[in-house]
Parts: sequence; structure tokens; C-alpha cells
Amino acid sequence: MIRINYYKISQWLFVLFIGFTFVGLTPFAGERLEYELSDTGHGNFLRQLIFLSLWFMSALCFRRLGDINVLYKLKSFILLLIWCVVSFFWAEEPLISIRRSALLILTASTLLMLVSILDKDDLIDLLSKLFLFLLFISLIAIPIVPGAVHISSDFLDSTVVGNWKGIFPHKNQAGPAMVFSAFIFIFKYQITNDKKWLLFTFLSVFFIYFTHSKTSLILLFPSIAFSYAVCFWTKTKMRDVILWSGIFLIFAFLMSSRFLFDEFEHIIENPEAFTGRAAIWDLMLQAIEDNFWLGLGYGSVWFVGDSMLLTDYAFGWVDWVFIMTQGHNGYLDTALSIGVIGLLMTLWVMFINPTYMIISEVKEKKHLPLLLMFLFFFVFHNIFETDLFNASKGRWIIFLTMFYFCTLKLSNSDKDVE
Repeated sequence: MIRINYYKISQWLFVLFIGFTFVGLTPFAGERLEYELSDTGHGNFLRQLIFLSLWFMSALCFRRLGDINVLYKLKSFILLLIWCVVSFFWAEEPLISIRRSALLILTASTLLMLVSILDKDDLIDLLSKLFLFLLFISLIAIPIVPGAVHISSDFLDSTVVGNWKGIFPHKNQAGPAMVFSAFIFIFKYQITNDKKWLLFTFLSVFFIYFTHSKTSLILLFPSIAFSYAVCFWTKTKMRDVILWSGIFLIFAFLMSSRFLFDEFEHIIENPEAFTGRAAIWDLMLQAIEDNFWLGLGYGSVWFVGDSMLLTDYAFGWVDWVFIMTQGHNGYLDTALSIGVIGLLMTLWVMFINPTYMIISEVKEKKHLPLLLMFLFFFVFHNIFETDLFNASKGRWIIFLTMFYFCTLKLSNSDKDVE
């Protein structure tokens, strides 16, 4: 009788799942093909089939090795997911909202099952091997594979011609992926003192430079510096300060949200500001003002067909709105999607509470630098790109991996830790 090693299968599923969310169906493909295969209102059958297969196999492993009680540690996150799902009741495109909510639940639950099964050291080792593979295959491909560099026939943006992207669909996926590589390699050097990880870190930074992914490069070193500075700072007890500061920030945001939106709108009056993002943010702010508390419904904002509501807020040539798949600001996208109520829930569940937990609750302090690097990066990266709730994209999946890692693997409490 054949003995099935469910743990080994879980390891492979974890690597395949995360790798697929970064590379997708089209390794080395240009942006045009990735756009054609993207998650439109009609979905993509092959991609859905792959995600369903990964979920099914993960569920079989979880049935053998997992513990359903891990859900107790994720009550706040589950409530946030429920809010996304029920938003279809007021969504502009309810059927698309349901479909995209199902994908969000599918990917989040697949990752949850796999992270809960795997040992924390194995998780870090698997991530390091995956990103090492993505780094080396991308570097090797640059001189020999045409699709590893943006070419003149790539879709939409001619300014990216010549920028490296490696195995990824676009430089804006390649840049963050190499940042994550650098974070993990630095952590591996810290715990092993093996100098090869410093070499791999240098190669990651080298690749980021040639992607010309400015946001990723700008945030790389501050993220590293911040993480180690906080680790030094938190040798004193900061639990109460962090908790009450978080509560105050949420209250202050709630009370001043209208003023903040007005000021932000004033800053972005120039449509060319922030490399053209200002024009996108301007129409998003107008839509948020009209749908302030509940939003348009999860998944009902971008790429939903000819009845797309955002075109009502665009001026001049509006066809560009139909080809946008995100608003290049995770916080505005979240507010527009699930309302300011959903945004406040997100800030608490995904950023403020994890920060408190990382600094005050984790059992093994050696992981603090790694977690804080990722946290700092995502807080600021979401100002210029949309990572939050981008259900099938690698940036969201890695952020969720770190969130699960902290909550399920490092928490002091066996229950009631959210």
C-alpha cells in the first residue's frame, strides 16, 4: 500500500500556489497577453480551475494534518472577509462581486490551510527557495528570452521599454517580488551567518535597479532600516503606547476623513502628479464622496464592462478607465470597494493590530525584523499600488502569508488573538 506524505505535498502546494500568483499563466509574456487573461467580469476558466485544484488538494492535506481551531485566531480577519462578501447586496455589479469575492475566499482559505499545516522554519525555507528560483531564472533569461525585458510591443505604456521583468508579467510585479527576495535573504543571513545570502541579496537589489520599479527601490532600504530600528526600540515595553496610538489614529481618521479627502483632492489637481496616478485618484475620490460608507461593492470598481460606474466621474477621453484594473492606491481602492467602514476595518485588522502583535505578542523575537520589513513595505507600497484584497496577485498573497505567519505561528495566545 502506498503511503502518502501529506506534509511533503503541502510543501509543494505552498510553493506552487505562491509561484502561480506571481507568474500566472504566462511566464515571460508581455503585458498585452496578461491583460487578455486577466480577471475580467467574465473570469478566466483555466486560472479558476488551477485555483480550485490547489484549494481541493490543500483541503485534503488540511483534513489530515490541520486543526480547524486555527480559525479562532483569525476572527477579525474572517469578519473582514464576510464584509467583502456581503457587499454584493449593494454592489454596482452584484454578479461580478460574488464571483470575485469567491476568488478572494478561495485564495485566502487555500493559503490559510497550507500555512497552518507547515512548520514556521519550513515556511521561511520554502519562501527562500522559491524566490531564489524566481531570481535566478529571471537573471538567466534576461539575455536569452525576449519576454524577460519589456519590448516596444508591450501593451499601454511605452515608457517601460527596456526595463527588466524576468519571468514576471510586468516590472511592477518583478520589482516587489525581488524586494521580498531581499527581505528573506537578509533574514536568512541573520539566522545562518552564511555569506551566500548576502550575495543573493545583492543580486536581488541589482535586478530591482534594472526593473526601474521606483516605488520598490525607494522602499527597500527604509523597510530594512525601519525593521531593525524598531527591534532596538522595542527592548522597552511599548504595548500600551502602540494599542492606544492605534485607537487614536482610527478615531482621528474617522473624525477628519472628509477634510483629509478634500486636502488630498487639492494636492492631486494636477493630472500629471505622481506619474499620472493623480487623474485616477481624482475620479476615485469623487466616487468615494458619493459612496462614502459602503462603497461600490467588492470587485465592482474596475474592469467590469461597459456599465462601469467610474466613467461617470471621468472627463474628456474616458476610454482609458475601461482598461484600468486597479486604482494604484490600495487605500482608495479599498474605500471605494467596501466603503470607509471597510477601510477602517482593514487598517485595524491588517496593519494596526498586527503591528501591536508583532511587537508585543510574538514568542520568537528572531522573526521580528522579517515581519517588520514586510509590514513597512506594504503600508507604504499601497500608497502607489493596490495590494490589498487583490485576490490572485502575488503581492497580496505574500502579505497574507506574513499575516498568517505572525498570527498562527508566533502568537503567544492559543485563542483570541486576531
